[in-house]
Amino acid sequence: MKPNSEYCWSQDKYGRNVLTSKENIKDATKKSDISKTQNIILDNLERFKTDMEVMTAWGLGKIINKTETGLFRIKIESTEVEFSPEDIKLNYSVYCCILCKDHTYWAEIKMDFNMSLGAFKKRISTFIKCHPSQIVIIYNGNKLENIKNLEELGLYDKCTFLVAIKDPHELSILRTRNVKTSSKSMEYNAIKFSVNQDIMLTGIGFYKNKLIDVFYDLFVFEECVDIDNKLILSEKKIFVQKDEFEENEVYKHKINLIELKENVVYQIHQYLHHSDNNQFIGIKGIPNIEEKNTFISFKFFNCDIPGKSNSTDVDEGMIPLLYFFVKTEI
Repeated sequence: MKPNSEYCWSQDKYGRNVLTSKENIKDATKKSDISKTQNIILDNLERFKTDMEVMTAWGLGKIINKTETGLFRIKIESTEVEFSPEDIKLNYSVYCCILCKDHTYWAEIKMDFNMSLGAFKKRISTFIKCHPSQIVIIYNGNKLENIKNLEELGLYDKCTFLVAIKDPHELSILRTRNVKTSSKSMEYNAIKFSVNQDIMLTGIGFYKNKLIDVFYDLFVFEECVDIDNKLILSEKKIFVQKDEFEENEVYKHKINLIELKENVVYQIHQYLHHSDNNQFIGIKGIPNIEEKNTFISFKFFNCDIPGKSNSTDVDEGMIPLLYFFVKTEI
């Protein structure tokens, strides 16, 4: 019996002998030729690519191509040098001494050559379980600030960073740009908002009255799907002293920590027991605000009060300030 000329023995990628159709071999050869002409992936195991930044014994360089002998030609500044795959690294390994409350940790972290300072802090925060804004990084005795990426430091493999984890501190956002006295009754006020990260709400700003002491009732609701809003805070007759000298129009009312969840909508309602035309209010409202140190952002929306007329909206009114901590597990 004659052998079938349409099939032949060949090796697969694991080195095993398999019976393969000659047509499949031709197709594979064509695909291989296309891959070579595109010259994107130079090495299937290590995923080396042209123009990729790599670390060598001579320093940081970019891959130009792969030679016929299996070496990689790399341009370091203005010089082209050939290296074997074993002498090329795709990232740094750096050591971090992490000071966290009463504990000290050592960590080894693999770092991309173009990693930004922000990305480095975020990498650390994932296993320390803190917010990136709490992380202070020191290298060669200097606190790292205002750098685009860590390559600017002239890093080398196995270098060491000192990392300090700060205790979280209270932050705030002000949703209005200016203040004026209102010429209308401001008895019922409410605003909706959401936040892009989990936070702990610690206080709410109340506007004072120019001539008289006022009392507020405060309610905070969490909006829920298909059910009534959930009341998560209720306080009655909060006393706010007048500010006849206009030194500070906002009174900070502290509350017990309330956890606010990412992208959940909340409502804050403030009802005055007495209102006149000497009541301070905020104007030129800001619908989207980002806290610059933590990149935590708030979005504000208009809110309906069932059966009542709301004197506050996104553009102007009451409820000017929110105080909060970043959510942390430390």
